[in-house]
Amino acid sequence: MASSTTNYAYVSNSGENTLSIINTESNTIAGTITVGAGPGQLAFTRDGSLLYVSNEDANSISVIDVSNGELITTITLGIGLGPGGIATNPEGTVAYVANQYSNYISIIDIETQVVTGSIPIGFSSFDCQLDASGSLLYATCLDDNFVLTIDPNTHIITNTIPVGITPLLILFNPDGSSCYVTNFSSSNISVIETSTNRVSGTITNDSFSYLTGEVISRDGKYLYVTNTIGDTVSCIDLATQTTVQSIEVGNTPFISAITSDGKFIYVPNLYDNTVSVINTSTNTVIRTIPVGAFPAAIAIYNPLSPSTKGNGISIGGRTSSGNGTYNYTSTTKGSGNGVAITQ
Repeated sequence: MASSTTNYAYVSNSGENTLSIINTESNTIAGTITVGAGPGQLAFTRDGSLLYVSNEDANSISVIDVSNGELITTITLGIGLGPGGIATNPEGTVAYVANQYSNYISIIDIETQVVTGSIPIGFSSFDCQLDASGSLLYATCLDDNFVLTIDPNTHIITNTIPVGITPLLILFNPDGSSCYVTNFSSSNISVIETSTNRVSGTITNDSFSYLTGEVISRDGKYLYVTNTIGDTVSCIDLATQTTVQSIEVGNTPFISAITSDGKFIYVPNLYDNTVSVINTSTNTVIRTIPVGAFPAAIAIYNPLSPSTKGNGISIGGRTSSGNGTYNYTSTTKGSGNGVAITQ
């Protein structure tokens, strides 16, 4: 293992219940970790010592010790079904888990690694993220097309913000003044001003096609979003809200991550079983790395970021129709609906 946590990218292989560990200095596989069934979204604790993995099919969270790459424990979520996005508070004491197939956000005590409660929100949620201060929890409601803000102390919903169709992921800009929501089915991005918690604009572009992952450059000038149809990553100039470049990657790119220095983006390609490495200075792919089956999400620790999420998406209905096309389907599972990409 390298001396720095930031030298590794963790890839959730949803088809074989493992994580691939990529050494980002050499772009080689440094190891493999077995986790629960259907691993998807990933998040680090604030100090980078632990990695949390949402196991959608097992309704559990795998907890990884980053120092040695070992599985510490598996947390069963109980009423939390289809775990998705994970957020940890600034103090590093609590983790919040969005659940796609039940109307709750699960609460985990990081010290004891047990579920201590849940927040009833009334909707299935795909992703949740805390603002930099930890005073508001944002959650996407993929079946109902809005974002909730929740007081994590009182568990009261404080805002219901209409966005696009099938909102998936939430990403804050570096100064925390805005957050960007990828809308899968409407293929656009809702921009929420955090001072008012209202949508200030919608980014649309002809290059967008069923958006999933998103990362932002360290200076906050460029947003990179993955297009699951078209097999590209769109680089967006946030000042003009235009796509400055479409970068060809592998088959069905999903949830990417950016290195702590902002120089490289790692993109998992779901149906290629590979990861594309993009050099952000040239916006070109410099390496393609074989990983496990159906790589869905990547996490890279960034000690400077207010969010320690590794954006991810859990996969439902991994089936092939043999016709080479992709469709959005609403797949019944548990008490809610999930996003499935079928080929």
